[in-house]
Amino acid sequence: MDTRHRLEYLFKKYLDRESSPEEIEEFISLLDRDEAEETLSSTLSELWDLTSKKGKPYPVDWEQMYQRVAQQHHTLKKPRKRQPIYRIAAVLAGMLVLGAAGYLSLKRWDPVTPSQSTAVSMATEILPGSNRAILTLDNGETLILDPEGTSKLDRLERIKEIRLDSGYIVYQPGAVRRASTAPRYNTLRTPRGGQYRLQLPDGTKVWLNAESSIRYPLSFAGKERKVEITGEVYLEVAHNAAQPFVVDIHSASRKKGTIEVLGTRFNINAYDDESLITTTLIDGKVKFSSSRKGLDPLILKPGEQVHLAPDGNMRVVGDADLHQVLSWKEGLFVFRHDRLQDIMRRLSRWYDVEIVFEKNRAVNTHFTGTMARQETITGILDMLELTGAVKFKIEGRKIIATNPKPK
Repeated sequence: MDTRHRLEYLFKKYLDRESSPEEIEEFISLLDRDEAEETLSSTLSELWDLTSKKGKPYPVDWEQMYQRVAQQHHTLKKPRKRQPIYRIAAVLAGMLVLGAAGYLSLKRWDPVTPSQSTAVSMATEILPGSNRAILTLDNGETLILDPEGTSKLDRLERIKEIRLDSGYIVYQPGAVRRASTAPRYNTLRTPRGGQYRLQLPDGTKVWLNAESSIRYPLSFAGKERKVEITGEVYLEVAHNAAQPFVVDIHSASRKKGTIEVLGTRFNINAYDDESLITTTLIDGKVKFSSSRKGLDPLILKPGEQVHLAPDGNMRVVGDADLHQVLSWKEGLFVFRHDRLQDIMRRLSRWYDVEIVFEKNRAVNTHFTGTMARQETITGILDMLELTGAVKFKIEGRKIIATNPKPK
C-alpha cells in the first residue's frame, strides 16, 4: 500500500475511532517523512475539508498547537517556511493527542521544558481517584474501604455474610437466614474520587462510579429483588425469572425512575447535577418506568438508551454509544463532541476538585478524545489546552478555566 493510501486508511480509522496506539503513532510518523509533503498535502487538505464539513472545527491556536505537538512527539519538525500541509498536520496531530492521551501517558514522552510549561503543569499534582468506598451496615456501623484501611478490612472479614475477593465485597448467598422480620439493608457509597465493586447475594455484580451509592438487602426475599441507587452504577443482573430485579433510581432534584429486569447488563447515570437521568441497555431487556403519573413504561432493546427529564418525561434514543457509556468502568474518559462544561463536571467527580469558569468563552466548546482515568489531572488539562481554546490554573483543589491570553 503506497503512502497516500496508507495515510487515507489510517486517518479514516481514526475518524471511525478504531485506531490502535500503534496505528496512531504510524499516522503521526507519516506526517514527518521528508518525501511525503507533496503526496500528503492534497490528501490532508481533502480529508481536513471533509472533516470540517461534518461539524464545527475546534477553535485552534495554530502556532501553539504546532509547537506543543512537535515538542511532545519529536516527530514533527518545524519547517523553514510554514506550509499549509504543516498547519493541517499540526491540527491533526493535536486531534490525535486528544484521541490517544491515555496511550501517550503510557509512552512517557519527554515533558515540556519549564520555559514552555503550562500553568497546570507547574502546580501541585492532583492524582486520580482510586478504589475506595464507605460501607454502612444495617446496625449503622460504617467501614471505610480503601487499600490503607487495614483495621476496617479486618473487621469486614469477620462479618459472616461478607467475604473479600481481590479487594472487593462479595456477599455470600444464603449466609443470611430468611425470616418474617423486616429485611436488613446495607449501603455502599463511593465518595468523590472513588469507585468500587461488589457482588450481591443473588450473584448480581455491581460497579459504582465516583459519588454514587447502592442500598440493598442482605438477602432477597419475596417476589422481587429490589435495590436503590444514586449517581452512576453499572449492573450485571443474575437471571432469575421467578424473582425480577428492580432498581429504584433516586434523585433529589427530579422525578424518579424504576427499572425492572430479569437478567441483563445495563448502565444508569443519575447524578443530580446532570440534566437527564440516562439508562443504557447493553444486552437483555428492561422495562423503565417514570414516577410521573399517566406515562406507560418503556421497553428497552439492547443498544438503546432512555432519557428521563426532570419533569418525568421519557424518551428513547436508539444506537447509543456503548463505548462512551461504559468507558468509566473500563478506566477511560471518552468524549464525543462533549461540551467543556460537561467534561469538567466529570473530571471534578473523579479527581475530587472544584471547577470554576472565569468568563470563559470555551464553556460550550465541544471536544472529542479518549483519555485514561489514571492520568494525572494536569495531563488531562494539558491535552485540552492543546486546542488553544482554554487555559487552566490550579489553586489547591480548585481548577480555574480561563480564556487564553491574546497574542
